[in-house]
Amino acid sequence: MRRMNIRITAVWMVLIALLPAPSAWAAEPSRAAAMLRLLGFDTAIASFADEVKNTDPGLGSDDPEFYAARDALADRIFQPELLFQAMAALVDGKFEDAEYDALEAYFSQGVGQLVTEAEKYAQSGENAKKIEAETPGIIEGLLANNPERLGQIEQMIEVMDVVGSGTAMAMNLGYAMISGMASTGQLPGGLTDDQILMMLNARRDQIAADVFNSAALSAAYTYRDISNIDMADYLAFLESELGRKLYSVIENAQLEVLTAASRMFGHDLMVLSGVREL
Repeated sequence: MRRMNIRITAVWMVLIALLPAPSAWAAEPSRAAAMLRLLGFDTAIASFADEVKNTDPGLGSDDPEFYAARDALADRIFQPELLFQAMAALVDGKFEDAEYDALEAYFSQGVGQLVTEAEKYAQSGENAKKIEAETPGIIEGLLANNPERLGQIEQMIEVMDVVGSGTAMAMNLGYAMISGMASTGQLPGGLTDDQILMMLNARRDQIAADVFNSAALSAAYTYRDISNIDMADYLAFLESELGRKLYSVIENAQLEVLTAASRMFGHDLMVLSGVREL
């Protein structure tokens, strides 16, 4: 989903730097899943396995077979539809019918539909290389030509608590993955929970800075064709009671599912690598 989409990329960029070198999924809850699909959350979550595969796990291996097996592992654990169904199951029951009606009305037309289409385009893996090529200098361009948009981006980051929640997500996913690796007994020194937390806390400030920078760049690109007037309308929705509830509920569901999957991935990746030194 939207701000969540931005954070998924930011969190994985940070998460890999933290490394030392599912239960049964519920059937699709109709209104919750339909709402998430309307918001483009299925598009966002589809890129998660690719984010994992496009990073170096820091396990000191240059064996192509290891990376092929790592990619297969990521595809198995971070299956988009399974993650989506798990999150939808957690969202189910959190909204009243009237709230669903209001959300569907907002995101099916006008500004809500406009920003959703922009987000789906920016989240699509097919556009990754194009986005990467166009992003450099985008903040500088806004500073020179559209400072109002920079203010709107900063407002969005503040309203959505991107830095606070994004940092917490990175810390939680980092802990989950590293503790999963440690549970194999193959990490050198046998990291304890306290040691893992100490390592993560030492990087908290850098994580927060990385989350902010990534979120600002992503927002600048994603909404580049949205007018400032329409962005103001969208910000008003984000600041509404329903808007705040929407992203709080979805973020909590996302964190719960991705934390479980990350721990599983960390454990299985360590078993896969068989390394004794990182």
